[in-house]
Amino acid sequence: MSGPVERHVLLHATQAPEDIARAVAALATLGESLPGARISVIVNGKALAGVRMDAEPIDPASRAQVFACELGMSRNGITAEDLQEGLGTVPSAVVALAAGQLDGAAYIRI
Repeated sequence: MSGPVERHVLLHATQAPEDIARAVAALATLGESLPGARISVIVNGKALAGVRMDAEPIDPASRAQVFACELGMSRNGITAEDLQEGLGTVPSAVVALAAGQLDGAAYIRI
């Protein structure tokens, strides 16, 4: 008999810096509604500007669940030092999103 299945939700912020605030709000809502679920925000494209230190601050309690795309960062001249403290990175947003979905994660585009 197998144990309980882990729930994982992938929120994808890609269009605009303002998407980050919406994604973090969705993260909080999902966290309350799906206790125990792993919720990740994957950021790439134009939304990367929203995770820089000079952008609107992200709630520190949410930062560990927000991941910036390293490939997109390099294409936009953004370094890890440019990110708000506590954010994570993934080598490639599309690979992280595809791998998560293949492992059963729910995908929500913000």
